[in-house]
Amino acid sequence: MKNKIVIAIVFATCIISCRTEREKKLDSSLESLANVNVFYYKPVNNIECDKIRWCLTKIDSLATDKELEKLAIRNQDPIIRLYAFQLLLHRKNESYMDIALLNIRDSSKVIVRDFYGFCGTYADMISNICVNMLVKSLKCMRDTSKLNRLDSVLLYSPDAKGILYYKELFLKLPPKIEYYKYVRRHYFEQHNFYALLALARYHKKEDKYQINRLLLNFRNHIDLPCGFEQPFSIALLAIQQWPDDYFISALKRASYHYLFADVMFSNTLKYFLGALMAYNAQWSYDIIKRSIEKMRKKGNTIDTEILMIRLREAYQENPHPRYKSLFK
Repeated sequence: MKNKIVIAIVFATCIISCRTEREKKLDSSLESLANVNVFYYKPVNNIECDKIRWCLTKIDSLATDKELEKLAIRNQDPIIRLYAFQLLLHRKNESYMDIALLNIRDSSKVIVRDFYGFCGTYADMISNICVNMLVKSLKCMRDTSKLNRLDSVLLYSPDAKGILYYKELFLKLPPKIEYYKYVRRHYFEQHNFYALLALARYHKKEDKYQINRLLLNFRNHIDLPCGFEQPFSIALLAIQQWPDDYFISALKRASYHYLFADVMFSNTLKYFLGALMAYNAQWSYDIIKRSIEKMRKKGNTIDTEILMIRLREAYQENPHPRYKSLFK
């Protein structure tokens, strides 16, 4: 009997020791990850990213699903919460959806290094990064039910901010009357300019002023997180949803700055050309034609080529035959 008790104690001690050793290795890997304190969407070949990759490999081999869930929700370090969520996504753990929805209000910021994008190194909120990763994963899995669930939560969440996916959501949102008050709340209470893209589809007179106001303030630029667009650019996209005569005067005024000055590399130029083409009218055709002629007179081949590339991109989205002759 005594021998059995001794064996049981030894066995229990071994189990505790093994668990403690695993937890020590896990804690060490988490500490190393926290010390790097940088998030990468995609791996690159540098020492910093190699260290992160090593830490994540160790954590993935040591942590259970429950431990990762706890880390993703409760850990005090935002970088740990973020990478734990990423690992759950890779595991296709069923909890990732609920955790992502919890994180849409997480305004904690981390440093992001994105050598494949335009910003390089920048600060971004956990909410935006989690939604970005979630949407990409759901699209790869073609899981429309979960994507629809995300859309619904974001639409009805009055306090979700700084999420770039709202642009895609408001572009595809059908103009159902039951959505209207929630879209307006996003615009007026949360100052989410992307809500204009959905408001424009309702063609309501009271919303014209908001779009026109942003058009008239085309010279104003505000500080925005990486990837977000200026209000003027969003207003141009809204006009493509609603090419009303009310906006023509403001469009003509802004065209002297955007279409008859140096060509921009941003999407604003394409949005402007697309807004003009949405009218399918002679006056808009004439504005575009004059801008091309003036650019060619300047003799700047590169700027002219950029203008024509943007024009072709806009035409593909608004293929009205009237504008086809501009490419000759």
